[in-house]
Amino acid sequence: MKRRTEIFLHALAGLSQRFGLRGELIVVEWNPPGDRPGLRDALSWPKERGGLDIRVITVSPQLHATFANSEKIPFYQMIAKNVGIRRARGELVVATNIDLLFSEALVWFLAHGPVDSQAVYRVERLDLRLRDLPLGLDAEEQLALCSLQVGRVNSLGVTMELEATESRRRYGHAAGAWNGFADGELEALLARAPVAWAHYNACGDFTAMTRERWIELGGHPELPLYSL
Repeated sequence: MKRRTEIFLHALAGLSQRFGLRGELIVVEWNPPGDRPGLRDALSWPKERGGLDIRVITVSPQLHATFANSEKIPFYQMIAKNVGIRRARGELVVATNIDLLFSEALVWFLAHGPVDSQAVYRVERLDLRLRDLPLGLDAEEQLALCSLQVGRVNSLGVTMELEATESRRRYGHAAGAWNGFADGELEALLARAPVAWAHYNACGDFTAMTRERWIELGGHPELPLYSL
């Protein structure tokens, strides 16, 4: 998980610099064990971040102990996400996880796309056949390799297993750098995107709303249970 977290950190920082994303990444360290280094010391942090600020917020074991079932459950994921959401300073707030790679198009949208203050934004999660990525690849190379190894698609209402040939046909990375959306392409995608029901599939990995909507909603339900 340390390796996957560092892949996420460095790829997000690299793509943020490439596409001009001005924002912040809040990493919530919940109930850290006292016999190990904290995340600030344990992780390799990107030096080149462009306009991306990174903050680590630590929730102490003493505060964790005030929750029901705290002796049985060491980490409350959704409550930890509320800690970050409440302190976020950006217009659009994304609740996400640390073992992901954001696509080029997604980071471009976060940097430039129009934001509907009444919308909940979700993405399809693509699961890989790879257990890990080789060392020494930059974000674009990592994404190109991942596009050839998609084994499962978590889309609206269905989870699909894909054969290698089909996944490469759908998601295979084109040669050369991605230069952004063509004129009218993003607008057409957004026009087709709205649905009248909630997209629950793999929702813990990416849920975005404006900060005002998160605050109005009250964040995630703070249940002292394993994440649902």
